Amino acid sequence: MLWVKRLFGLPPNPIQLKQHHEVPGLIAALGHPFPWIRRDAAQMLGQITESRVRAPLTAALNDRDSEVRRAVQDALDTLNAPAVPQVNLGGASIPQR
Repeated sequence: MLWVKRLFGLPPNPIQLKQHHEVPGLIAALGHPFPWIRRDAAQMLGQITESRVRAPLTAALNDRDSEVRRAVQDALDTLNAPAVPQVNLGGASIPQR
């Protein structure tokens, strides 16, 4: 299905790119003319724990659209956040320090 979209020049769907593990496609989508595609691509890249997504996201911090910049910053924050184990105390989850 993705090849049909490419053949007819339809905008990429970041969710489908993530589902098909097309990291290069998501990285390329950061440069798409439509800001909503760049924003969605940034959000999807923030969920991928591969080191190759950091540099393109960092470059996208200079995007001309504020929503895209916010999504990029959130993605980088997610990638840089340390894994905090959760402790279950009778239904309430509290981060363990």
